[in-house]
Amino acid sequence: MKLPKLSVPTFDGKVLNWKNFWEQFDATTHCKTALNETKKLIYLQDALKDGPTRFVIQGSTRTAESYQEAIKCLKELYDRPLLIQEEHIRSIVDVVPVKNGSEKELHRLYDIATQHYPALKAANQ
Repeated sequence: MKLPKLSVPTFDGKVLNWKNFWEQFDATTHCKTALNETKKLIYLQDALKDGPTRFVIQGSTRTAESYQEAIKCLKELYDRPLLIQEEHIRSIVDVVPVKNGSEKELHRLYDIATQHYPALKAANQ
């Protein structure tokens, strides 16, 4: 059976990008019953960029059992609400201070705040 080309998202290992990655991967790959778990593992391995994220599951053999273990490991490492909240706060706190109040600096500050504040607010509900 020839499968259609899936547009599988990639994950760069940044905890703030985990939820978005997982929701897309779940929709495109994880929940597809036409794919067996060995093929899902191959898609998952291809979706992880080089670096620490890929190392988490690099040793996994390409078997159905390994897929569930890989998902478990990734979720334990990245699906951590408190860590995600801390990263949002760190991103706001680490903003380079506005020095001269230029429009460009204020716009940068506004962009960062509007990017992270709603995620923090949603996490507290």
